[in-house]
Amino acid sequence: MSRPGDFATLLILALGAPSAHGQERKGAGALQAEASLASSSGDDWHFIVSGDSRNCGDLVMPAIAADAAKYHPAFYWHLGDLRAIYEMDEDYAGELNANSTLNAWDMETYTRGAWDDFIRVQIEPFETLQIPLVIGIGNHETIAPMSREKFIEKFSPWLDSSVLRDQRLKDAGHLSRAKRRRRSMPTIVGSRMALTSSISTMRATSNSTRRRGRG
Repeated sequence: MSRPGDFATLLILALGAPSAHGQERKGAGALQAEASLASSSGDDWHFIVSGDSRNCGDLVMPAIAADAAKYHPAFYWHLGDLRAIYEMDEDYAGELNANSTLNAWDMETYTRGAWDDFIRVQIEPFETLQIPLVIGIGNHETIAPMSREKFIEKFSPWLDSSVLRDQRLKDAGHLSRAKRRRRSMPTIVGSRMALTSSISTMRATSNSTRRRGRG
């Protein structure tokens, strides 16, 4: 039986050294603005990442969210494998009802509600704490009756969040400028080659004229 300790290791990734100016950490209200992956200000930023919340995610993910808030991350990234799907998650199966007895779940009921349960129990704690969430797809998201298409439809609010849309626009701008630079390089090289060829022709013509003059 899986235990919370079996959950994929939580990594806190800090990019760059701490601020030399001793600035106070930004509060939760500033997280949305901070979440840009390519900050033009050049400030250091960090994020929190983990994955595979099968069997124990309903217990572990709220705890990760609460602990993550202490570090004021730019975002939290879930790598995928949200729920088991091929069998009922142990935390889901062990959920007690209002009478403090186990719910009589069947697989059809489980698969129909597994992702809704993930959103309610595992995503909402991050949103409550205003930590932007980025979500990835794992192989368990494609186990029947689930599919890649159903995953995209269900999690589209997080796959196309304002944070990611803004970043895609920035990336498109960088890519466009890089393409323009690459397109201009052959022109510059070609111009230099043409200029070199012209100079060589001029020198050859000049030398020929001098030889005829001496003859």
